[in-house]
Amino acid sequence: MSQKKKYQFFISAVALLFLYIVATGVFDRWAEVFQLYDVLTVKEKSVLNPDALAEKKMNLLAERKSLGLMLTKGAAQYDQSGTGVFEYLNTNAKDAGIRFESLTPIEAQTNGQIKEIGFKLQFVAEYHRVGVFLNSMEKGVMMSCVKRIDLTSRAATSPLLQVSVEGVVNILSSK
Repeated sequence: MSQKKKYQFFISAVALLFLYIVATGVFDRWAEVFQLYDVLTVKEKSVLNPDALAEKKMNLLAERKSLGLMLTKGAAQYDQSGTGVFEYLNTNAKDAGIRFESLTPIEAQTNGQIKEIGFKLQFVAEYHRVGVFLNSMEKGVMMSCVKRIDLTSRAATSPLLQVSVEGVVNILSSK
């Protein structure tokens, strides 16, 4: 091979190498650009306009109101306050044939619109009456939950139990 042909071959090889490097770098960047464009079009489709957002907000507020009414529907006979909670507990106790020795409120906690009113009860009753009371309280019209219960037999031959119950009732706060 002549010197001139070697030189032309070298220049051609360098030019091809340069074109390969440029092409692969450019193609990778173009692929990235197309990928980002696809992400942008997906985001554009998922973004709502202000009118649609306002309509969605109104629908959510209506749903919130209807759910609140469902929660308090059965509890309408009781005030959504501490007084209503204690009236509810007393009514369930009376229906179960129980009389409280003490009914003590525990500090209320608020989480959004839900207010959690705690209570502590002490009473003496037969085992089955305790079960009837707890069942009617937890399955009643107000959302209540027993957190702790202590049962102690008064005497070895007595059917009576000394009962201590701690629990909470959830109500809708007046906001």
